[in-house]
Amino acid sequence: MKRTSVILGLVLATSLAAGCRRKSTHKKQPAKSKPAKPATPRPRPGVAPQATTSLLGTLPAEADAVLYVNVATVTATPQWAMVTTLLQAVPDVQRISKDCGITFTDLPKQFGIAVRFDSADAMFVATGISSAKVMACVQKETKRAHIQTLKAQVQGKPTIAIPLGGKLGTGILMAISPTKLVLATGSWQKISLAPGKAHLDAKSTIAQLAGRLKANVLWFASLGFPTPLKAHLPHVNAIAQTKSLAFGINYVKNQIMLSLLADMRTNKSASDIADVLKRYLPGLDRYSPRLKPLKPIFSKLKIRAEAQYLRVTITLSPQELAQLAMLAKGLAPIHVP
Repeated sequence: MKRTSVILGLVLATSLAAGCRRKSTHKKQPAKSKPAKPATPRPRPGVAPQATTSLLGTLPAEADAVLYVNVATVTATPQWAMVTTLLQAVPDVQRISKDCGITFTDLPKQFGIAVRFDSADAMFVATGISSAKVMACVQKETKRAHIQTLKAQVQGKPTIAIPLGGKLGTGILMAISPTKLVLATGSWQKISLAPGKAHLDAKSTIAQLAGRLKANVLWFASLGFPTPLKAHLPHVNAIAQTKSLAFGINYVKNQIMLSLLADMRTNKSASDIADVLKRYLPGLDRYSPRLKPLKPIFSKLKIRAEAQYLRVTITLSPQELAQLAMLAKGLAPIHVP
Protein backbone atom coordinates (compact mmCIF):
# COMPACT_ATOMS: atom_id res chain seq x y z
CA MET A 1 0.00 0.00 0.00
CA LYS A 2 2.92 2.32 0.83
CA ARG A 3 4.48 1.60 -2.56
CA THR A 4 1.19 2.40 -4.33
CA SER A 5 0.86 5.76 -2.59
CA VAL A 6 4.48 6.61 -3.39
CA ILE A 7 4.08 5.86 -7.11
CA LEU A 8 0.69 7.56 -7.54
CA GLY A 9 1.89 10.56 -5.54
CA LEU A 10 5.04 10.75 -7.64
CA VAL A 11 3.14 10.68 -10.94
CA LEU A 12 0.73 13.36 -9.73
CA ALA A 13 3.50 15.55 -8.36
CA THR A 14 5.74 15.29 -11.39
CA SER A 15 2.92 15.74 -13.88
CA LEU A 16 1.72 18.82 -12.01
CA ALA A 17 5.17 20.35 -11.84
CA ALA A 18 6.85 19.13 -15.03
CA GLY A 19 7.31 21.04 -18.22
CA CYS A 20 9.68 23.39 -19.95
CA ARG A 21 9.35 27.14 -20.47
CA ARG A 22 8.47 27.95 -24.04
CA LYS A 23 9.73 31.21 -25.52
CA SER A 24 8.66 32.66 -28.82
CA THR A 25 11.38 33.01 -31.45
CA HIS A 26 9.30 35.22 -33.73
CA LYS A 27 10.26 38.85 -34.17
CA LYS A 28 7.73 41.45 -33.15
CA GLN A 29 5.58 42.62 -36.04
CA PRO A 30 3.84 45.97 -36.32
CA ALA A 31 0.48 45.93 -34.63
CA LYS A 32 -2.36 45.12 -37.00
CA SER A 33 -6.03 45.42 -36.46
CA LYS A 34 -7.52 42.03 -35.75
CA PRO A 35 -11.04 40.95 -36.51
CA ALA A 36 -13.18 40.57 -33.43
CA LYS A 37 -13.24 37.06 -32.05
CA PRO A 38 -16.62 35.38 -32.10
CA ALA A 39 -18.17 35.05 -28.66
CA THR A 40 -17.56 31.69 -27.03
CA PRO A 41 -20.93 29.97 -26.68
CA ARG A 42 -21.89 28.90 -23.19
CA PRO A 43 -22.30 25.17 -22.72
CA ARG A 44 -25.92 24.03 -22.88
CA PRO A 45 -27.32 22.17 -19.87
CA GLY A 46 -26.06 18.61 -19.98
CA VAL A 47 -23.34 19.34 -22.54
CA ALA A 48 -19.72 19.28 -21.36
CA PRO A 49 -17.30 21.96 -22.69
CA GLN A 50 -15.20 20.88 -25.67
CA ALA A 51 -11.90 20.79 -23.73
CA THR A 52 -13.46 18.60 -21.06
CA THR A 53 -14.99 16.30 -23.67
CA SER A 54 -11.61 15.84 -25.38
CA LEU A 55 -10.05 14.62 -22.13
CA LEU A 56 -13.07 12.43 -21.33
CA GLY A 57 -12.51 10.81 -24.71
CA THR A 58 -9.29 9.30 -23.35
CA LEU A 59 -10.95 7.81 -20.23
CA PRO A 60 -12.66 4.38 -20.21
CA ALA A 61 -16.41 4.18 -20.84
CA GLU A 62 -16.60 1.66 -17.97
CA ALA A 63 -15.62 4.33 -15.41
CA ASP A 64 -17.91 4.62 -12.40
CA ALA A 65 -16.40 7.91 -11.28
CA VAL A 66 -14.22 10.65 -12.78
CA LEU A 67 -12.29 13.52 -11.19
CA TYR A 68 -11.44 16.35 -13.59
CA VAL A 69 -9.21 19.36 -12.84
CA ASN A 70 -8.80 22.35 -15.15
CA VAL A 71 -5.29 23.31 -14.08
CA ALA A 72 -5.12 26.30 -16.44
CA THR A 73 -8.03 27.93 -14.58
CA VAL A 74 -6.50 27.16 -11.19
CA THR A 75 -3.14 28.76 -12.06
CA ALA A 76 -4.90 31.91 -13.30
CA THR A 77 -6.42 32.65 -9.86
CA PRO A 78 -4.80 35.11 -7.44
CA GLN A 79 -4.61 32.34 -4.83
CA TRP A 80 -2.27 30.21 -6.97
CA ALA A 81 0.83 32.04 -5.67
CA MET A 82 -0.10 30.99 -2.14
CA VAL A 83 -0.63 27.38 -3.26
CA THR A 84 2.77 27.18 -4.95
CA THR A 85 4.43 28.65 -1.84
CA LEU A 86 2.84 25.91 0.30
CA LEU A 87 3.79 23.16 -2.17
CA GLN A 88 7.38 24.36 -2.46
CA ALA A 89 7.71 23.99 1.32
CA VAL A 90 6.95 20.26 1.10
CA PRO A 91 10.25 18.31 1.38
CA ASP A 92 9.33 15.72 -1.28
CA VAL A 93 8.38 18.46 -3.75
CA GLN A 94 11.67 20.25 -3.06
CA ARG A 95 13.66 17.06 -3.62
CA ILE A 96 11.85 16.08 -6.83
CA SER A 97 12.19 19.62 -8.17
CA LYS A 98 15.93 19.56 -7.49
CA ASP A 99 16.61 16.00 -8.70
CA CYS A 100 14.46 16.15 -11.85
CA GLY A 101 14.77 19.84 -12.70
CA ILE A 102 11.01 20.35 -12.66
CA THR A 103 9.28 23.59 -11.76
CA PHE A 104 5.81 25.10 -11.50
CA THR A 105 6.44 27.26 -14.56
CA ASP A 106 4.54 25.03 -16.98
CA LEU A 107 1.76 22.77 -15.76
CA PRO A 108 -0.61 20.37 -17.48
CA LYS A 109 -3.60 22.20 -18.87
CA GLN A 110 -5.93 19.59 -17.42
CA PHE A 111 -5.96 16.12 -15.93
CA GLY A 112 -8.53 13.48 -15.13
CA ILE A 113 -8.70 10.36 -12.96
CA ALA A 114 -11.17 7.55 -13.64
CA VAL A 115 -11.94 4.58 -11.37
CA ARG A 116 -14.19 1.53 -11.37
CA PHE A 117 -15.75 0.60 -8.04
CA ASP A 118 -15.81 -3.18 -8.36
CA SER A 119 -12.20 -3.68 -9.48
CA ALA A 120 -8.71 -2.26 -9.25
CA ASP A 121 -9.06 -0.51 -12.61
CA ALA A 122 -7.93 3.11 -12.58
CA MET A 123 -6.60 5.59 -15.10
CA PHE A 124 -4.86 8.96 -14.81
CA VAL A 125 -4.58 11.20 -17.90
CA ALA A 126 -2.77 14.55 -18.08
CA THR A 127 -2.50 16.80 -21.14
CA GLY A 128 -0.37 19.83 -21.90
CA ILE A 129 2.77 18.58 -20.12
CA SER A 130 6.22 17.33 -21.04
CA SER A 131 5.52 13.59 -20.89
CA ALA A 132 9.16 12.67 -21.59
CA LYS A 133 10.34 14.76 -18.64
CA VAL A 134 7.80 13.22 -16.28
CA MET A 135 8.67 9.67 -17.37
CA ALA A 136 12.38 10.33 -16.92
CA CYS A 137 11.71 11.64 -13.43
CA VAL A 138 9.53 8.65 -12.52
CA GLN A 139 12.24 6.29 -13.75
CA LYS A 140 14.83 8.10 -11.66
CA GLU A 141 12.69 8.24 -8.52
CA THR A 142 11.60 4.60 -8.66
CA LYS A 143 15.24 3.57 -8.96
CA ARG A 144 16.09 5.70 -5.93
CA ALA A 145 13.26 3.99 -4.01
CA HIS A 146 14.54 0.54 -5.14
CA ILE A 147 11.35 -0.18 -7.10
CA GLN A 148 11.99 -2.41 -10.09
CA THR A 149 10.49 -1.05 -13.32
CA LEU A 150 10.48 -2.18 -16.93
CA LYS A 151 10.94 0.19 -19.87
CA ALA A 152 9.33 -0.86 -23.14
CA GLN A 153 7.59 0.28 -26.31
CA VAL A 154 3.85 -0.39 -26.69
CA GLN A 155 2.54 0.33 -30.18
CA GLY A 156 5.54 2.59 -30.61
CA LYS A 157 4.81 4.61 -27.45
CA PRO A 158 7.39 4.95 -24.63
CA THR A 159 6.10 2.90 -21.68
CA ILE A 160 7.17 2.09 -18.12
CA ALA A 161 5.69 -0.85 -16.21
CA ILE A 162 5.60 -0.11 -12.48
CA PRO A 163 4.64 -2.61 -9.73
CA LEU A 164 2.06 -0.83 -7.56
CA GLY A 165 1.32 -3.69 -5.17
CA GLY A 166 -1.95 -4.90 -3.67
CA LYS A 167 -5.00 -5.15 -5.89
CA LEU A 168 -3.63 -2.59 -8.33
CA GLY A 169 -0.90 -5.00 -9.44
CA THR A 170 1.24 -3.41 -12.14
CA GLY A 171 0.61 0.03 -13.58
CA ILE A 172 1.49 1.13 -17.11
CA LEU A 173 2.84 4.67 -17.46
CA MET A 174 2.67 5.63 -21.13
CA ALA A 175 3.60 8.74 -23.13
CA ILE A 176 0.71 8.87 -25.61
CA SER A 177 2.26 11.97 -27.18
CA PRO A 178 4.87 14.60 -26.21
CA THR A 179 2.16 16.44 -24.28
CA LYS A 180 -0.13 13.63 -23.08
CA LEU A 181 0.57 11.13 -20.31
CA VAL A 182 -1.46 8.10 -19.18
CA LEU A 183 -1.12 5.88 -16.11
CA ALA A 184 -3.43 2.84 -16.26
CA THR A 185 -3.95 -0.23 -14.09
CA GLY A 186 -5.83 -3.51 -14.42
CA SER A 187 -7.71 -4.22 -17.64
CA TRP A 188 -7.65 -0.53 -18.57
CA GLN A 189 -4.05 -0.86 -19.67
CA LYS A 190 -5.33 -2.52 -22.85
CA ILE A 191 -7.64 0.34 -23.84
CA SER A 192 -5.28 3.25 -23.23
CA LEU A 193 -4.59 3.25 -26.99
CA ALA A 194 -7.87 1.71 -28.13
CA PRO A 195 -10.34 3.38 -30.53
CA GLY A 196 -12.99 5.79 -29.25
CA LYS A 197 -15.69 3.17 -28.66
CA ALA A 198 -13.95 2.10 -25.46
CA HIS A 199 -13.95 5.62 -24.07
CA LEU A 200 -16.38 8.12 -22.59
CA ASP A 201 -18.14 10.47 -24.99
CA ALA A 202 -20.34 13.55 -24.78
CA LYS A 203 -23.48 11.38 -24.43
CA SER A 204 -22.23 9.48 -21.38
CA THR A 205 -23.91 10.07 -18.02
CA ILE A 206 -20.68 11.42 -16.55
CA ALA A 207 -20.24 13.93 -19.38
CA GLN A 208 -23.90 14.96 -19.08
CA LEU A 209 -23.45 15.58 -15.35
CA ALA A 210 -20.31 17.64 -15.98
CA GLY A 211 -22.13 19.72 -18.54
CA ARG A 212 -25.09 20.36 -16.25
CA LEU A 213 -22.80 21.20 -13.33
CA LYS A 214 -20.79 23.79 -15.33
CA ALA A 215 -17.73 23.82 -13.04
CA ASN A 216 -14.69 25.59 -14.51
CA VAL A 217 -12.07 24.56 -11.92
CA LEU A 218 -12.78 21.03 -10.72
CA TRP A 219 -15.55 18.48 -10.83
CA PHE A 220 -16.15 14.96 -9.62
CA ALA A 221 -18.91 12.85 -11.13
CA SER A 222 -19.98 9.40 -9.94
CA LEU A 223 -22.56 6.83 -11.00
CA GLY A 224 -24.09 6.49 -7.54
CA PHE A 225 -22.16 5.80 -4.35
CA PRO A 226 -19.34 3.27 -3.94
CA THR A 227 -20.45 0.15 -2.04
CA PRO A 228 -18.14 0.83 0.95
CA LEU A 229 -19.70 4.28 1.38
CA LYS A 230 -23.20 2.82 1.26
CA ALA A 231 -22.22 0.40 4.01
CA HIS A 232 -21.10 3.25 6.25
CA LEU A 233 -24.24 5.30 5.62
CA PRO A 234 -27.07 2.73 5.65
CA HIS A 235 -29.43 5.04 7.54
CA VAL A 236 -29.43 7.72 4.83
CA ASN A 237 -32.26 6.85 2.46
CA ALA A 238 -31.08 9.43 -0.06
CA ILE A 239 -27.97 7.28 -0.68
CA ALA A 240 -30.07 4.45 -2.11
CA GLN A 241 -32.17 6.85 -4.17
CA THR A 242 -29.24 8.60 -5.81
CA LYS A 243 -28.65 7.44 -9.39
CA SER A 244 -25.63 9.66 -10.01
CA LEU A 245 -24.07 12.71 -8.44
CA ALA A 246 -21.46 15.35 -9.08
CA PHE A 247 -19.52 17.94 -7.10
CA GLY A 248 -17.86 20.95 -8.65
CA ILE A 249 -15.90 24.13 -7.99
CA ASN A 250 -16.46 27.25 -10.07
CA TYR A 251 -14.26 30.36 -9.86
CA VAL A 252 -15.77 33.67 -10.99
CA LYS A 253 -14.58 37.18 -10.08
CA ASN A 254 -12.63 36.13 -6.98
CA GLN A 255 -15.64 34.20 -5.71
CA ILE A 256 -15.70 30.43 -5.30
CA MET A 257 -18.92 28.55 -5.93
CA LEU A 258 -19.26 25.01 -4.58
CA SER A 259 -21.96 22.93 -6.24
CA LEU A 260 -23.53 19.54 -5.59
CA LEU A 261 -25.78 17.95 -8.20
CA ALA A 262 -27.58 14.65 -7.64
CA ASP A 263 -29.91 12.69 -9.89
CA MET A 264 -32.61 11.47 -7.49
CA ARG A 265 -34.40 9.40 -10.21
CA THR A 266 -37.80 11.12 -9.82
CA ASN A 267 -39.02 14.71 -9.61
CA LYS A 268 -40.78 13.96 -6.30
CA SER A 269 -37.65 12.56 -4.63
CA ALA A 270 -35.61 15.61 -5.65
CA SER A 271 -38.34 17.96 -4.42
CA ASP A 272 -38.83 16.13 -1.10
CA ILE A 273 -35.11 16.06 -0.27
CA ALA A 274 -34.76 19.73 -1.24
CA ASP A 275 -37.53 20.58 1.24
CA VAL A 276 -35.81 18.60 4.02
CA LEU A 277 -32.46 20.27 3.40
CA LYS A 278 -34.03 23.74 3.34
CA ARG A 279 -35.62 22.98 6.70
CA TYR A 280 -32.61 21.54 8.53
CA LEU A 281 -29.38 22.93 7.07
CA PRO A 282 -29.86 26.58 8.17
CA GLY A 283 -30.31 25.40 11.77
CA LEU A 284 -27.40 22.97 12.05
CA ASP A 285 -25.72 25.24 14.60
CA ARG A 286 -28.31 24.06 17.13
CA TYR A 287 -26.70 20.61 17.15
CA SER A 288 -23.09 21.70 17.73
CA PRO A 289 -21.74 24.90 19.33
CA ARG A 290 -18.79 24.76 16.96
CA LEU A 291 -21.10 25.33 14.01
CA LYS A 292 -22.35 28.71 15.25
CA PRO A 293 -19.56 30.69 13.48
CA LEU A 294 -20.74 29.05 10.25
CA LYS A 295 -24.32 30.26 10.53
CA PRO A 296 -23.71 33.25 8.17
CA ILE A 297 -22.22 30.81 5.67
CA PHE A 298 -25.17 28.39 5.96
CA SER A 299 -27.48 31.28 5.15
CA LYS A 300 -25.85 31.49 1.70
CA LEU A 301 -26.86 27.95 0.74
CA LYS A 302 -29.13 27.71 -2.26
CA ILE A 303 -31.12 24.49 -2.56
CA ARG A 304 -33.50 23.65 -5.37
CA ALA A 305 -34.96 20.79 -7.36
CA GLU A 306 -34.51 20.78 -11.14
CA ALA A 307 -36.80 18.03 -12.41
CA GLN A 308 -35.21 14.82 -11.00
CA TYR A 309 -32.00 16.68 -10.08
CA LEU A 310 -31.21 18.14 -6.67
CA ARG A 311 -28.84 21.12 -6.76
CA VAL A 312 -27.12 22.66 -3.72
CA THR A 313 -24.80 25.64 -4.24
CA ILE A 314 -22.95 28.13 -2.10
CA THR A 315 -20.79 31.06 -3.19
CA LEU A 316 -17.96 32.09 -0.87
CA SER A 317 -15.04 34.47 -0.78
CA PRO A 318 -11.58 32.90 -0.39
CA GLN A 319 -11.59 34.10 3.24
CA GLU A 320 -14.93 32.43 3.97
CA LEU A 321 -13.73 29.22 2.34
CA ALA A 322 -10.59 29.25 4.49
CA GLN A 323 -12.74 29.79 7.58
CA LEU A 324 -14.98 26.90 6.59
CA ALA A 325 -11.97 24.61 6.06
CA MET A 326 -10.40 25.54 9.40
CA LEU A 327 -13.61 24.96 11.33
CA ALA A 328 -14.38 21.70 9.53
CA LYS A 329 -10.92 20.38 10.42
CA GLY A 330 -11.67 20.45 14.13
CA LEU A 331 -15.35 19.50 14.13
CA ALA A 332 -16.52 16.67 16.32
CA PRO A 333 -19.19 14.26 14.98
CA ILE A 334 -22.60 15.91 14.82
CA HIS A 335 -25.61 13.90 15.91
CA VAL A 336 -28.86 15.13 14.39
CA PRO A 337 -32.01 13.59 15.91
